[in-house]
Amino acid sequence: MDYKLEAYSIVGIIILIAGLLRLYLYYKKFNISILSFIAPGEITTIFFDNLLYFFCFTGLNVLIITFFYDGILNQISAYTDLNFWNRLHQIGFFNISKLISVVIFIIILFLIYKWSSKIYFYEYVLWTLLILIAMYLNPLIIIETEILLLINKIELSQLSLFFLIASFNLIAFASFSGLNEAYKVKKKNYYLNVELNIQDIGIIVSSKSKYFIGKTNRFVFIYTSEKEETEVIPIDSIISMKFVNRKN
Repeated sequence: MDYKLEAYSIVGIIILIAGLLRLYLYYKKFNISILSFIAPGEITTIFFDNLLYFFCFTGLNVLIITFFYDGILNQISAYTDLNFWNRLHQIGFFNISKLISVVIFIIILFLIYKWSSKIYFYEYVLWTLLILIAMYLNPLIIIETEILLLINKIELSQLSLFFLIASFNLIAFASFSGLNEAYKVKKKNYYLNVELNIQDIGIIVSSKSKYFIGKTNRFVFIYTSEKEETEVIPIDSIISMKFVNRKN
């Protein structure tokens, strides 16, 4: 069986699902079933938008395995006879230098959070969690999966394995991104002062009670918080849009 071809097919599907999931979770917070408003041509755009994130996750996983786990995948057969905890010790899973690196990353992230007015504390906590996943959980899954494949004599290239792990990272990131953006738009007035000039209506300026939340190729969406309802406006009715720097 060609497991490599199956892996690549699964990865392609997951990349597309991740993009759709992000949009679905975002617009669901505004009572919109966004999949009904997406044109077929936008599917390709969604796929390629997420492809960049996918390759970033793949590269990150490769770098972490290479530099923090001493290229263990090249000598994985030496660890198959060890039990789980001994294996973690042998590969340096709890290495002090690795722990120091993680602490440095978290401190740098904290300083960015303190200096930036566009990053909220809950985002700092979530990004810290992502760092821990990248440094510990992802490598653990990759190494244990490689050992499982070796024991069961299943041939799957390391690149295919990295692709699969990165695709599931992308799903988690898409979920976080969609919910995070919805929170910032709904609770932090992220699109405050966006101006829409609408045919037969005039100019609408996003306020705390009625504001622009997004658009597709065919529609623009305006949400009214007091009524908890979204108005769907055909893009052909939009004369102009102006994005103004949001107030903090």
